[in-house]
Amino acid sequence: MKRTETYDGIKPLIDSHRGPLREHFEESGLAFAVFEQSDREGTDRLLSLIDSAASVEEHRKTEIRRAIFRKYPTIRKREDEDAFYATLEALEAKRSELEQIMKIEIPEATQAIRVAREHGDLRENFEYHAARQKHELLTARAASLNDDLRKVRLIDPSSVDPSRIRIGTRVELTPIEGGVPRAAVILGPWDSDPDRGVYSHRSELAQGLLGSRVDDTVEIEGRPYLVTGIRVWRDPAPSREA
Repeated sequence: MKRTETYDGIKPLIDSHRGPLREHFEESGLAFAVFEQSDREGTDRLLSLIDSAASVEEHRKTEIRRAIFRKYPTIRKREDEDAFYATLEALEAKRSELEQIMKIEIPEATQAIRVAREHGDLRENFEYHAARQKHELLTARAASLNDDLRKVRLIDPSSVDPSRIRIGTRVELTPIEGGVPRAAVILGPWDSDPDRGVYSHRSELAQGLLGSRVDDTVEIEGRPYLVTGIRVWRDPAPSREA
């Protein structure tokens, strides 16, 4: 049997397995067994399955992901660079913005074009050209939002592992050379608000922090800081069943 075929049996096997799904991602679990017998193509498909296992907490997927990236360092490099993280609030706001553009603003701009066209010579028709320009801008904005929404990954506070600095954590930093301590929250581009200490994971500051642990030394704007605390940026929402 080809090594790429090893993956094909994992999903039905997981689906039919009656034990807790999380057990498959432990070092002696099924995911590791499949990974050890898979080539790069099969491993890429396994990684897709791991990413889509929404019922498994993110920290339980950490070890198998580390093993995969150690063996294939560039397996998802491009995808990870393109990943678009967002909180639920930011995601809902962008969905609402897109709905507003698609259902209200673009139809209004389309109607404005029709009305302006009736005014005569289009070459010197300011209202027509203004309406066309607005329509084009709205269409481009909608396309951009659609593209980002397809790539978005939700930041779930209940799945964030604060053992190191990662997306979804709040970091406490103490200047080593003296000065005022500072805090930084690492979220997605839509949530970014540097004036309030909230930074996109794509920002230079966040890139210099990600992966560090408590007691590590990091550099921010040329100054050394000691990482003195890491926690989830906010408490998970209480269960509705409680």
